[in-house]
Amino acid sequence: MIKQLSGAASHRPVTVVLTNTSQTPCTLNGYPGFGLLDANRHALPAQTRRGAAPLYVDNGPITITVMPGQHASTTAEYTTGGNPGTCQRAAYVEITPPNERDFLLVGYGLTMCDATHTISTAALVGGNAGTFKP
Repeated sequence: MIKQLSGAASHRPVTVVLTNTSQTPCTLNGYPGFGLLDANRHALPAQTRRGAAPLYVDNGPITITVMPGQHASTTAEYTTGGNPGTCQRAAYVEITPPNERDFLLVGYGLTMCDATHTISTAALVGGNAGTFKP
């Protein structure tokens, strides 16, 4: 799940929540990866940057155990300002948990206007609140 948060200027923070839907505990450590797809599910240019950003805290990777039905989360940020000629519209976001190859596909519309098409992210933490700093 992706939840939009209140941003500042052209920065758009979101909380990304992963839920353990299995019957067994899941151990995670690190940063998720992100990919963007258009409405036809074609890949768009995007890269993930790990570490702190203006609107969230990143304390680095920690090992968390997510029990069945519980959550892990992070705060990520993308930019809508910059050069309008670099804007791209995504309809889906691929979220890849740390140390995994399989991704989760989430329908989420966003417009990113940034020449590097970068999504910045903090490491995953336990719970569903992420690391947003209002």
